[in-house]
Amino acid sequence: MKDKKKDLEIIRYNPNISFGLDTNQINERIENKLVNKVKNTSEKSYFKIIFDNIFTFFNIIMIALAVLLVSVMKLEIITNLGFLLILAVNTTIGIYQECKCKKALKKLKLLHTSKIEVLRDGKVDQVLPDEILLDDILILKPGDQIPADCIIESDGEYEVNESLMTGESCSIKKKKGDLLLAGSYVVTGKIYCRADKIAEDTYLHSIESKAKGFKKPKSMLISALNKIIKILVLTSIPVGIAVG
Repeated sequence: MKDKKKDLEIIRYNPNISFGLDTNQINERIENKLVNKVKNTSEKSYFKIIFDNIFTFFNIIMIALAVLLVSVMKLEIITNLGFLLILAVNTTIGIYQECKCKKALKKLKLLHTSKIEVLRDGKVDQVLPDEILLDDILILKPGDQIPADCIIESDGEYEVNESLMTGESCSIKKKKGDLLLAGSYVVTGKIYCRADKIAEDTYLHSIESKAKGFKKPKSMLISALNKIIKILVLTSIPVGIAVG
């Protein structure tokens, strides 16, 4: 199914910081789903993690070999099946590490769920971060976490902590027209800002997507071993048939 946001020609608003979006604009944003709600990213389920770690090419070959040996030599070969223990331990470690990583990523929620003040129809309201609309006027105070990539609309000088995003330990000074990154914290000043980028378009989401999409690179040794195993399997089948 096509993403409605991508097919939609988005109209941008620059509402007054003393009024915010009006009722018609709010309804239009909600109808077009221009809300700061990130869709569930494709994440491996625990079942998928277990399945992928057990049913690897190498594991299947080793298990098939063990079954073949047992069927041919029966109990005499049991003492020589120690490689299955190593296989089980290796698979268990792989499952444990991937499940642990999944739990860590789940806990790594850079964006909190505290309510944020927004200005709509001239009235101040409190909404959750995933209820913020594109071009909403947000009112951020010291200690508030910035829920979307915003542009400062009010005059004055402010300080923002962007350490979670950029690694910079010192507070960054900001003024009217500057960008505020989602996930950062307001240190000083009462900021009126406009939600310029929301949901999947924020810098924060790009970081989380990269973290969730990270895959452990295969070493040259593992790649070479896989190739050797495949060659041995493909050549052993016709040889076995010929000998039999």
